[in-house]
Order: sequence, then C-alpha cells, then structure tokens
Amino acid sequence: MQEYSCLKPAARAPAWGVCLLTVIVQCCAVTAGPNTVPPFSIVAYGIQGGVLNASINSVTGCVYTLQAADSPQGYWTEITNRVGDGGILSFSSTTGAVTGFYRVAGLPAHMLAFFPSVPSLSSGAVSLPDATVGIDYSATLTPGSTGSGPYSLQVSNSPPEGLTAVVLSNNTVNALVLLSAAGTNLIANQRGQFTVTVKDAAGATLSRAYDVRVVAPAPQILTTQITFKAGVTTNVALVATNGTAPLTWSLLSGQLSAGVSLSTNGSCGGTPTVDAAELNETGLYTNILQVADRYTDRVTGEMKARTAPQTITQLVRLSYHLNILPDRPGGPYLQGICLECHGPGFPPDFSASSASAVIYVY
Repeated sequence: MQEYSCLKPAARAPAWGVCLLTVIVQCCAVTAGPNTVPPFSIVAYGIQGGVLNASINSVTGCVYTLQAADSPQGYWTEITNRVGDGGILSFSSTTGAVTGFYRVAGLPAHMLAFFPSVPSLSSGAVSLPDATVGIDYSATLTPGSTGSGPYSLQVSNSPPEGLTAVVLSNNTVNALVLLSAAGTNLIANQRGQFTVTVKDAAGATLSRAYDVRVVAPAPQILTTQITFKAGVTTNVALVATNGTAPLTWSLLSGQLSAGVSLSTNGSCGGTPTVDAAELNETGLYTNILQVADRYTDRVTGEMKARTAPQTITQLVRLSYHLNILPDRPGGPYLQGICLECHGPGFPPDFSASSASAVIYVY
C-alpha cells in the first residue's frame, strides 16, 4: 500500500478557547492495486475542552479512519473509523498530550480490513497498547466496514497470561474480538502474540497477528522523610515501588544539607556539617526528588522512561557535643545552662544508661 497526502498539514487548531495542544491534521488516501480512494480534504477541525473535532468531505464507497501519533515520523494509532456516504463525516477524540498529530486515512470500501492495523512491528504484527499490572485492560478488534458482512472470526494462539481474547457476536455484522484482563491478574514482563482471522460473506479472508506486552506500573517513591545527625555519617536507602528496573534517582529542586549527597541508585548519605543542623534554626530541608525507570517504547524499543517526583523532607538533628557546647567557634550563643540531673558525677554523662537529665537553655 502507498499513502499520499492530499492536504498540506495545518499549523494550529483554531482558537475555540484555551488550547494547549499543537495539532497537525492531514488527509491520506491509500492506493491498493487499481482501486484508489478519491482525494478528500478536512473541512473543519479544532480543539475545545480537551476534545479534537475534525470533519471531512467523504466519498461513498470508502472507509475513513482517524489516526493519531506522537510525531509525524512516529507510528500512527487508529482511533475510530467511519463509512463514507458522500457527505460530511465528523470525528472526535480526547486529547491527552501537550503536542499531538492527527490524520484521516481512507481505504477502498470493497477491501476486507481489520482494525487496528497500525502500528506495525518489524515482524509484521500490529502492536496493541501495553497492559499494566494493577490496571484493568480492554481493547476491541473489529472487521472494517470495507468487507461484506456478516463476519466470521477466529482467534489462534494466546495472549500473555491474565489476558483473554474472546470472540463476540460471531457470524454477524457486529462480530468483534474483545481482549481484556483484570489488572490484578496481570504479570509484568510478559509479551505474546495471537492471530485473528476474519472471513466475510464474499469469501475474502484476512489474518492479522497482534502483539501485546504486560508492564509494571509507573514508579512511585515511598520515602517521605530522612533523618541525619550533625557530625554522624549516615547512609539511607530511598525506597520506591513499581517501575521497570533499574531505577535512577535525581534531585529536581532544593538542596541537600552540606555534607550529604544523593546517588543515582537511591542512596542518600554522608556526614552532615554542624552548620547544617542549624539551618533556619530547624535543620529542615525540603527537596523534590525524582525516580525514573527503564521503560521502553513497545514498537521502537527506544527508552521512554517514566518518572515520578516526590517531596522529601530531610532533618539534620543537633549534636550536643558539636552544636550545644558553648566553646564551639561560631556556635549558638548560650547565656546559660541549667542542669537538673540525676546520675553519677557532674557534669552528667549523657551516654550512661543510668543518667537522665533535663537541660534548660536560656
């Protein structure tokens, strides 16, 4: 099949209100042997309330599909298809990204088709959206209106464990395959292919392989506070859950206390300085940390890390010997110390298990 553009991309959607989405909309027709979709054009499009609306002047005997992609050079995902009737066909789709690209593609109506048909892997299988552990999954596979119903569907091979492919309303014009799963039944790091075969009333047959993988949920940071003590070397392992290992940590904003650093493996440690415990007289530091996983694009295999930020509070406690003793150069000014203590000797030995004391600083 060969695609050609019959309308130059439009630069931006018209201002129907606040619009955060840059949209390129174009028309495409597909040539298949001697049968060609007549040229058509988008007569209206725009975004309002996070919904893209597009209309085309259709041709009877053709099927038109609204497709979306992350970039013009990326792979196109089919959203919905409509049968041309010689009039205006309208499409709509919820927009979920800051920048998106959309197009309408046409097929001759007499061809037997099965949707979705893109994006394709190098093996020729069509890649379905990822299934995520813990999230219910559903995808519908349908014969295109290009065939002559009723349709007979058959599924061979099995999708990954936890996913089921069921044929519904078979041998009717509404026949479809429903791929579904309860999120709790999914197991991460599985990938499999199954094949759907469709036969229409005219005897035309089409088989298409579908590929689906199961991935772990996006990473999430569990640590919310870490505690250090001035002059004491401490290492804390930050905790995150989910994500595709290995996870990489970074500091997004704020500053760690003097003497403390963050490693990309999630280890936060060091020896806080004496001054660090006296920041704003609280020793509290507020930072935003981020963890990124090794998630890859299901079609291209390129890294598309999922990230999760988290506000973490770092507390550096005072040290009696380093912060409170009045002879520390540049230390806090103490007018006096009153000790009410019980224990052997004076000054009391605060490390002794038998000693207890209350210190009043004024």
